[in-house]
Amino acid sequence: MNWSIQQLCESTMTELINANFFERHHAELTQMRHELHRHPELGFQEHATAKRIAEELERLGLTFETGIGKTGIVATVTGDQPDNGRQIGLRADMDALPIQELSEHNHTSEVPGRMHACGMMVTRPCCLASPATWLNTVTSLAPFT
Repeated sequence: MNWSIQQLCESTMTELINANFFERHHAELTQMRHELHRHPELGFQEHATAKRIAEELERLGLTFETGIGKTGIVATVTGDQPDNGRQIGLRADMDALPIQELSEHNHTSEVPGRMHACGMMVTRPCCLASPATWLNTVTSLAPFT
């Protein structure tokens, strides 16, 4: 099906993606978020975090490069339509802050003096879930017309 810009704007995202994706994968995405939250690493020291993310990208069958800016990762999602030169970039920080976590939830930092204290704990799983969603449901969308 060819989608025009107007059709995309008028439709809801749940019409474009499989609405059950997040329902089906909620537990594993939450588990990954908790796992990463318990083991925070400071900037340019995120070796275990990068390894875990690379494992997930590999599981998804995505092409990626590691070592970008020392510990960064860049993944590429390629659709099944001809390349029209348009791309989307998603970004997620991986570094923790040198702060002692005082919260008492079941995924509190296990590293003294380090914690994830901002929204990045949500952006990483979302950045990993987005390509998985696209791979499962929107690779058949034609380039925008």
